Amino acid sequence: MASQSQLSTVLVDKSRVAQNFGAAAASYDQHAALQRDIAAELREQWPQLPETAAVIDLGCGTGRDSEWLSRQHQLHAVDIAQGMLEATTARCQQSVQTHCLDVLQLSQLPVTAEALWSSCMLQWATDMPAAAEAIAAALAPSGQVVAGLFTAGSLTELTQAWAAVDDFPHTVSLPDIESIRQAFESAGFELRWEKTLHTQVHFENLAAVRGHLRGLGATNALQQRAKGLMSRQKLQRLNNALESFRQPQGIPMTWNAWLFKAEKIR
Repeated sequence: MASQSQLSTVLVDKSRVAQNFGAAAASYDQHAALQRDIAAELREQWPQLPETAAVIDLGCGTGRDSEWLSRQHQLHAVDIAQGMLEATTARCQQSVQTHCLDVLQLSQLPVTAEALWSSCMLQWATDMPAAAEAIAAALAPSGQVVAGLFTAGSLTELTQAWAAVDDFPHTVSLPDIESIRQAFESAGFELRWEKTLHTQVHFENLAAVRGHLRGLGATNALQQRAKGLMSRQKLQRLNNALESFRQPQGIPMTWNAWLFKAEKIR
């Protein structure tokens, strides 16, 4: 089966990420209960800014947070998936400017922002130090970041189940908290607040797990992913492996997240 050293070299296919999330625009909100909980925590940390302040929603998704932010500020909503930007435009109408960009392309925005919001997106950054530098460059002096992202240990049950099936990578290797912290400190930020979350979501069966992840757009976007349809035999092996984790509430899926607020100090 796949070793840790092999997994560390797995790369994310950004075009596939965009395709997956764009396809999930219509279904995302009905599967995003945990994401809404994280956003609710982040809203408590959002700074008081004037209505004229330019702010960024990085990884705006379907625009639920963009709608809230656009009531207060001049909002620039950024997402890699055009389908998500279309959903944001439909939700927010004329109160938001949308930009189809990756985090490393933030320099293309027509503004320097006072603050940046990012909920459940930064785990897809393939180079966290470069992402932190790009965010810093997009912010004015003393600009603030309020962000939450999924971290190492998430979906551990699914990762272990797949390891019993084949040697291909099926889940992305998520960043650990310390590496994220170091990336932002090196980019000139000082941490003002942080919180870690650990939760399990339970599912009736494998079909429910796959439907949930597909509905979120969180399906395999790795460059080294297996190509073609999954055989019935592989599906059965995956099901058997997942069943070994079953609890009275159902099959668990673990999610770890780190929420933080940081200020650009240099």
